[in-house]
Amino acid sequence: MHKDNNMPRRQRKAYEYHAKTPQYKNNIRKAEQNIHEILDNPEYDPVIEYSGGKDSIVLTDMVMRQDNTIPVWNYHPGYAQSTKQLFRSEKTQNEILKTLHTMKKVPESIYIANMPTMDKNYRIGDYFKLLFEYMEKKKCNLELLGIRGQESVTRKHRVKQDLVHVEGDRVVSFPISHLSCDDIWAYILTNDIYYTSHYEKYGPVYGWDKVRFTSHFNENDVYTGGNYFFDKIMYSNEVNEQPKRR
Repeated sequence: MHKDNNMPRRQRKAYEYHAKTPQYKNNIRKAEQNIHEILDNPEYDPVIEYSGGKDSIVLTDMVMRQDNTIPVWNYHPGYAQSTKQLFRSEKTQNEILKTLHTMKKVPESIYIANMPTMDKNYRIGDYFKLLFEYMEKKKCNLELLGIRGQESVTRKHRVKQDLVHVEGDRVVSFPISHLSCDDIWAYILTNDIYYTSHYEKYGPVYGWDKVRFTSHFNENDVYTGGNYFFDKIMYSNEVNEQPKRR
């Protein structure tokens, strides 16, 4: 476990024990093989959609170990002028970036889309519009996402595709779709990768196997501050936080 994290001892020991099982080792090996197959194919120029959540942490670290020149793209939920609310705190954003710098091989290319500013003309940008613009600029033609089948029934069906497949006008791949939540936490802990403090606040509330990062920055609730905004007891110092001048 990374020195700046503090997962409860019993929970940590359970995941560390899981990391020694044949099932875990086989699952990790399969994920690494999936990534190798993609990176070894000259037809693909991938980009990693990195959210800062536990699944994208594992995907990003695995890819970086094989090729840390693959670009890493992160979307900031933004800042609403109308409610004067930053939808992801500076502290959380810094933690997301800190995670990338604790990986065995640090990404050479990290891009934060929709980064908030105090400019009165700043507006929240559309996720896919910004992503596709970036992919065109970088000449990328494949999205790598840390989606897992265990997360929901919808995702369970979504990942039942070829390793690389087409979804509408997108070409996507879910190389770690077969990993369990236990696999994810075991990988993060045994590789000493930093994870955001968000998990330590909500892990004891929802359970470490259920807590999710991006659900607290849900774009469906963004103009009312999202779930994150309403957790005033835990995050009172971040209500009405505004962007730093850049």
